[in-house]
Amino acid sequence: QQHQQQQQSGGGECWLFVAHVGDSRAILASHRGGEPSAFTVTALTRDHRPDDNDEADRIRSHGGEIRKLWENSGAVRVFSPGQDRPALALTRSLGASAAMCCGVSAVPEVSAYRLRPGVDVLLLLGTDGLFEFCSNTHAAGQLLKKGVSAAALEDLCCQSREQWANNSYNETVDDITAIAAVLPSESLADER
Repeated sequence: QQHQQQQQSGGGECWLFVAHVGDSRAILASHRGGEPSAFTVTALTRDHRPDDNDEADRIRSHGGEIRKLWENSGAVRVFSPGQDRPALALTRSLGASAAMCCGVSAVPEVSAYRLRPGVDVLLLLGTDGLFEFCSNTHAAGQLLKKGVSAAALEDLCCQSREQWANNSYNETVDDITAIAAVLPSESLADER
Protein backbone atom coordinates (compact mmCIF):
# COMPACT_ATOMS: atom_id res chain seq x y z
CA GLN A 1 0.00 0.00 0.00
CA GLN A 2 2.85 2.41 0.79
CA HIS A 3 4.41 1.65 -2.62
CA GLN A 4 1.05 2.43 -4.26
CA GLN A 5 0.87 5.74 -2.39
CA GLN A 6 4.39 6.67 -3.47
CA GLN A 7 3.55 5.88 -7.10
CA GLN A 8 0.37 7.98 -6.91
CA SER A 9 2.26 10.92 -5.40
CA GLY A 10 4.85 10.68 -8.18
CA GLY A 11 7.75 9.94 -5.83
CA GLY A 12 9.54 7.00 -4.33
CA GLU A 13 12.50 6.63 -6.64
CA CYS A 14 15.50 8.83 -7.21
CA TRP A 15 17.72 8.32 -10.24
CA LEU A 16 21.25 9.49 -11.02
CA PHE A 17 22.12 9.91 -14.69
CA VAL A 18 25.79 9.97 -15.66
CA ALA A 19 27.15 11.08 -19.05
CA HIS A 20 30.91 11.12 -19.41
CA VAL A 21 33.88 11.11 -21.77
CA GLY A 22 37.55 10.69 -20.95
CA ASP A 23 39.10 9.36 -17.78
CA SER A 24 37.69 11.46 -14.99
CA ARG A 25 35.62 9.29 -12.67
CA ALA A 26 32.34 9.22 -10.82
CA ILE A 27 32.05 6.77 -7.92
CA LEU A 28 29.24 5.96 -5.52
CA ALA A 29 29.83 4.87 -1.92
CA SER A 30 27.12 2.80 -0.26
CA HIS A 31 26.67 1.48 3.27
CA ARG A 32 26.96 -2.29 3.53
CA GLY A 33 24.79 -3.99 6.10
CA GLY A 34 24.05 -2.24 9.36
CA GLU A 35 27.66 -1.31 10.12
CA PRO A 36 28.25 2.45 9.57
CA SER A 37 31.96 1.96 8.78
CA ALA A 38 31.32 -0.85 6.27
CA PHE A 39 30.83 0.38 2.73
CA THR A 40 31.13 -0.62 -0.92
CA VAL A 41 32.19 1.53 -3.83
CA THR A 42 30.67 1.34 -7.28
CA ALA A 43 32.44 2.90 -10.25
CA LEU A 44 29.79 4.78 -12.23
CA THR A 45 32.16 5.46 -15.12
CA ARG A 46 34.95 3.66 -16.92
CA ASP A 47 38.10 5.17 -18.33
CA HIS A 48 37.90 5.84 -22.06
CA ARG A 49 41.45 4.81 -22.88
CA PRO A 50 42.94 2.86 -25.78
CA ASP A 51 43.86 -0.09 -23.52
CA ASP A 52 40.12 -0.79 -23.03
CA ASN A 53 39.18 -3.53 -25.53
CA ASP A 54 35.76 -2.08 -26.43
CA GLU A 55 37.19 1.39 -26.94
CA ALA A 56 40.14 0.04 -28.97
CA ASP A 57 37.73 -1.88 -31.22
CA ARG A 58 35.65 1.27 -31.72
CA ILE A 59 38.75 3.29 -32.64
CA ARG A 60 39.91 0.64 -35.13
CA SER A 61 36.45 0.42 -36.70
CA HIS A 62 36.69 4.17 -37.39
CA GLY A 63 40.11 3.90 -39.06
CA GLY A 64 42.34 4.73 -36.10
CA GLU A 65 45.36 2.81 -34.88
CA ILE A 66 46.24 1.76 -31.34
CA ARG A 67 49.94 1.39 -30.62
CA LYS A 68 52.67 2.33 -28.15
CA LEU A 69 53.97 5.87 -28.15
CA TRP A 70 57.53 4.55 -27.97
CA GLU A 71 58.74 1.02 -28.50
CA ASN A 72 59.83 0.61 -24.88
CA SER A 73 56.81 2.32 -23.28
CA GLY A 74 53.89 0.42 -21.82
CA ALA A 75 51.16 2.95 -22.55
CA VAL A 76 49.24 2.75 -25.82
CA ARG A 77 47.85 5.75 -27.70
CA VAL A 78 45.46 6.58 -30.54
CA PHE A 79 47.05 7.47 -33.89
CA SER A 80 45.90 8.34 -37.37
CA PRO A 81 46.78 5.51 -39.77
CA GLY A 82 50.49 5.48 -40.60
CA GLN A 83 51.17 8.72 -38.70
CA ASP A 84 52.78 9.69 -35.41
CA ARG A 85 49.89 11.89 -34.34
CA PRO A 86 47.62 12.68 -32.58
CA ALA A 87 49.03 10.17 -30.01
CA LEU A 88 46.10 10.66 -27.63
CA ALA A 89 45.86 8.72 -24.39
CA LEU A 90 42.04 8.98 -24.53
CA THR A 91 39.49 7.48 -26.91
CA ARG A 92 36.72 9.94 -26.00
CA SER A 93 37.35 13.57 -25.23
CA LEU A 94 35.72 16.99 -25.44
CA GLY A 95 37.53 19.36 -27.76
CA ALA A 96 39.82 16.89 -29.56
CA SER A 97 38.31 17.63 -32.97
CA ALA A 98 41.64 17.04 -34.75
CA ALA A 99 41.48 13.40 -33.61
CA MET A 100 37.96 12.70 -34.88
CA CYS A 101 39.39 11.32 -38.13
CA CYS A 102 40.89 8.39 -36.22
CA GLY A 103 37.83 7.58 -34.13
CA VAL A 104 38.24 9.76 -31.05
CA SER A 105 34.76 10.89 -30.14
CA ALA A 106 33.02 13.45 -27.94
CA VAL A 107 29.92 11.23 -27.73
CA PRO A 108 29.40 10.45 -24.05
CA GLU A 109 28.72 7.09 -22.50
CA VAL A 110 25.41 7.46 -20.63
CA SER A 111 24.14 5.35 -17.75
CA ALA A 112 21.43 5.54 -15.10
CA TYR A 113 21.47 4.37 -11.49
CA ARG A 114 18.54 4.06 -9.12
CA LEU A 115 19.71 5.57 -5.84
CA ARG A 116 18.82 3.88 -2.56
CA PRO A 117 18.15 6.48 0.16
CA GLY A 118 20.03 5.66 3.35
CA VAL A 119 22.24 3.13 1.53
CA ASP A 120 23.92 5.20 -1.20
CA VAL A 121 25.58 7.96 0.81
CA LEU A 122 28.35 9.64 -1.20
CA LEU A 123 28.94 10.70 -4.79
CA LEU A 124 32.55 11.57 -5.67
CA LEU A 125 33.73 13.05 -8.96
CA GLY A 126 37.45 13.27 -9.63
CA THR A 127 39.91 13.86 -12.43
CA ASP A 128 42.33 11.14 -13.51
CA GLY A 129 45.07 12.87 -11.53
CA LEU A 130 43.24 12.10 -8.30
CA PHE A 131 42.82 8.41 -9.09
CA GLU A 132 46.27 7.65 -10.56
CA PHE A 133 47.66 6.75 -7.13
CA CYS A 134 44.47 6.71 -5.07
CA SER A 135 41.97 3.85 -5.35
CA ASN A 136 38.23 4.45 -5.53
CA THR A 137 37.83 2.72 -2.15
CA HIS A 138 40.54 4.80 -0.47
CA ALA A 139 39.12 8.08 -1.76
CA ALA A 140 35.56 7.27 -0.64
CA GLY A 141 36.79 5.88 2.69
CA GLN A 142 38.71 9.06 3.50
CA LEU A 143 35.66 11.22 2.87
CA LEU A 144 33.30 8.92 4.76
CA LYS A 145 35.71 8.92 7.71
CA LYS A 146 36.46 12.66 7.78
CA GLY A 147 33.15 13.95 6.40
CA VAL A 148 32.68 15.88 3.19
CA SER A 149 34.20 19.33 3.54
CA ALA A 150 36.50 21.59 1.59
CA ALA A 151 39.31 20.64 3.98
CA ALA A 152 38.74 16.88 3.52
CA LEU A 153 38.69 17.24 -0.28
CA GLU A 154 41.84 19.37 -0.23
CA ASP A 155 43.57 16.79 1.97
CA LEU A 156 42.62 14.01 -0.43
CA CYS A 157 43.96 16.02 -3.38
CA CYS A 158 47.17 16.87 -1.48
CA GLN A 159 47.79 13.18 -0.72
CA SER A 160 47.40 12.39 -4.40
CA ARG A 161 49.66 15.29 -5.41
CA GLU A 162 52.38 13.99 -3.07
CA GLN A 163 52.10 10.50 -4.54
CA TRP A 164 52.46 11.97 -8.04
CA ALA A 165 55.57 13.95 -7.09
CA ASN A 166 57.14 10.94 -5.34
CA ASN A 167 56.51 8.63 -8.30
CA SER A 168 57.44 11.01 -11.12
CA TYR A 169 60.99 11.13 -12.42
CA ASN A 170 60.74 14.91 -12.86
CA GLU A 171 58.14 15.68 -10.16
CA THR A 172 55.40 16.46 -12.69
CA VAL A 173 51.84 16.22 -11.41
CA ASP A 174 48.65 15.74 -13.40
CA ASP A 175 45.58 17.87 -12.81
CA ILE A 176 43.85 16.88 -9.57
CA THR A 177 40.29 17.96 -8.85
CA ALA A 178 37.62 16.41 -6.62
CA ILE A 179 33.97 17.25 -6.02
CA ALA A 180 31.80 15.35 -3.55
CA ALA A 181 28.16 15.34 -2.53
CA VAL A 182 26.54 13.69 0.45
CA LEU A 183 23.38 11.98 -0.76
CA PRO A 184 20.05 12.36 1.06
CA SER A 185 19.34 9.73 3.70
CA GLU A 186 15.62 9.76 2.95
CA SER A 187 13.69 9.66 -0.28
CA LEU A 188 13.06 13.11 -1.69
CA ALA A 189 9.40 12.08 -2.00
CA ASP A 190 9.29 11.59 1.79
CA GLU A 191 10.19 15.27 2.29
CA ARG A 192 7.04 16.56 0.58
